[in-house]
Amino acid sequence: MNVSRALLELLEHYSPSGREEGVARVVERLASEAGYSQVRVDATGNVIAEAGSGRPSVLLCGHMDTVAGFIEPRVDGDRIFGRGAVDAKSPLLALLLGGAMAHRSGFPGKVVFAGAVGEESRSKGIYSISRELQATDFAVFGEPSNTKDITVGYKGRLLVSVSVDTEAHHASAPWLGRNAVDVVYDILGRLRGEFGNGSQFRDTSCSVTRLSAGTAHNVTPSSARMLLDLRFPPSVTAAEAMERLRGVLGGDGSLRVRKLSSVEAYVSDMKSPLVASFRRAIESVTGSRPSLLFKSGSGDMNILGRLWGIPCITYGPGDPQMSHTRLEWVSAGDVEKAASVTAEALLGLGNVSRGD
Repeated sequence: MNVSRALLELLEHYSPSGREEGVARVVERLASEAGYSQVRVDATGNVIAEAGSGRPSVLLCGHMDTVAGFIEPRVDGDRIFGRGAVDAKSPLLALLLGGAMAHRSGFPGKVVFAGAVGEESRSKGIYSISRELQATDFAVFGEPSNTKDITVGYKGRLLVSVSVDTEAHHASAPWLGRNAVDVVYDILGRLRGEFGNGSQFRDTSCSVTRLSAGTAHNVTPSSARMLLDLRFPPSVTAAEAMERLRGVLGGDGSLRVRKLSSVEAYVSDMKSPLVASFRRAIESVTGSRPSLLFKSGSGDMNILGRLWGIPCITYGPGDPQMSHTRLEWVSAGDVEKAASVTAEALLGLGNVSRGD
């Protein structure tokens, strides 16, 4: 399979969360061409494909959706540009190809490939996979990790809506009362003072991702709405993060606080054969000693790792700092290397299971 051509085709199908149907058809076809059997699109829209049977069983899961914002796909030498080039269609392709390579090379167990929907929104794809598929022995998730590193930890996430309601006044008489933006301004100061920039894995961070207020140019705002995105470390639960946030917001009667969603933090078992196999494979294929990454983001690994209780890692080509930017590009050579790493790591897992 021509990696550049396959990835470019994936990128040409713009697939923000909720609009994955077109790219799913491409993934379904690529999985069949790679040699998977029982390839199908499930009721949720996930692409599911299998190869082999028996133990060990490994789930290779990438997500087909991207954040919004189309980037015209193009190829410049070895570089492939487009929305999702890094996050996360190239990792998805690397896992798809790597699983098929391992199967053809004699992997003794079962490879289950999944192209999941909705990872960039409410993760409905991975929740469906967790319910509908039989739990595997291991799972690998496709996200950028520079080809040579392994992501073993993600923070938890709490998405919270905060609404502020006050009285409206004529804009020429602001002394008549505090408006909703005044209240929001105070809240932002308290959030900054409590959480800072939260740059360390042990920290809790809080970002305002949406803010709206006002209805007319000559009326003080009587309402404001904020969306808060909290990320918290494994030492903190979602309930504890929510309690801390409520403490910062205070008991102002003008506030309405609503939790929209939450995901607990996840850290891999770093002594598992899965981590060991990928470490050896990365060093063998790339010549680099891999670093274990603890990221401030969250992913489908958080959800499935806890629900199935199995060893999980996240791995793939691409620079994570390009995720969600206008500069997304990936090297075709790195996609090929990541596929080779995945294949070699799976074969190593197979040898461990047989006692070789």
